[in-house]
Amino acid sequence: MAVRTHHLCRDAPWRVSTMVPNVLIDVSIAISDEVDPLVQGLEPIVSHPSQVIAEVLEWTGGQPFLTQKLCKLIVQESDSDTFKSANGIEALVRENIIENWEACDEPEHLRTIRDRMKWSQRRKPLLLLYQQILHQGKVKAKDTPEQMELRLSGLVVKQQGKLRVTNRILREVFNPTWLDELLAEADILSQKLAVKLAIKTNLFCKC
Repeated sequence: MAVRTHHLCRDAPWRVSTMVPNVLIDVSIAISDEVDPLVQGLEPIVSHPSQVIAEVLEWTGGQPFLTQKLCKLIVQESDSDTFKSANGIEALVRENIIENWEACDEPEHLRTIRDRMKWSQRRKPLLLLYQQILHQGKVKAKDTPEQMELRLSGLVVKQQGKLRVTNRILREVFNPTWLDELLAEADILSQKLAVKLAIKTNLFCKC
């Protein structure tokens, strides 16, 4: 029986439509009943569907959008050399999601997270908070404005009173190198704003 890609979307209780922008919902599909439709959908095309789904969840952390996207990739690439390689799931993730992610991000998801971080009015403290989470692995959740905004971005989740990066894919995309570049941009912007403010202040004083 041929498996159609939309089978995974139709039966999954965590469809992409559950991902509502600007609504703070920390979600996962770790519950067995929610994973079963995925396993059933992959049964005709992989020999060990439960193992494949377990590997998928290791990458996505159960985040609905990325879980669905990776399952679609498995269906589409099941006969490819990439998927049949020794590390097939990892190869699919790196080739189709992580590498050159800004160009490959369709439908858009990672670029939305990037933009929320890059253009936030709290950009510098937001980036510094994310840097702390990356470095320490987790921080205590205090529901500060910065923590709430970081959760709204989808980049981190609150679990057992701690904030941690949502999943391995996001951790590898929004890595320390990416973070350092944005922090450098934030510093340059702050310096430019400080110069403009100083010029305006001097002009006002002269008048």
